[in-house]
Amino acid sequence: MTSLESLVPSLALCQQLKAAGFPQDTAMVWVQMPVGWVNGGGGVPYVAVGGYVNRVQSREITLGTLSERLCAAPTAGELEEWLMQKGYDVHTVFNRWGGYLVSAKRNDDEEHLSKFIPTHVAALADLVLEVAG
Repeated sequence: MTSLESLVPSLALCQQLKAAGFPQDTAMVWVQMPVGWVNGGGGVPYVAVGGYVNRVQSREITLGTLSERLCAAPTAGELEEWLMQKGYDVHTVFNRWGGYLVSAKRNDDEEHLSKFIPTHVAALADLVLEVAG
């Protein structure tokens, strides 16, 4: 089963995107419940759907009520959209040995960026950091 965490870049990479100025109004966010709130646990960051109700142990809580929003958790589509808004054409190729080659070329010049990384979303996030940097 696919987890929400597998659909977005790692927390560390998302925090780098935030520091680089990537928009924080994405569909999903990295959040952290207070330590001790869930079965004595909590404190472990996880991905949740932003702005919606999150179910924890049959209780409904709204993000921001008890959980701390850490940063945006952009999907591959949101990262591609950001690159396209910056004038880049984005192309992705899956490599048979595992991993993705993601390349981006500006429409108005010959600048061409590419990344080869095991996950599609991480490759896109690295491209966004390079463009934003």
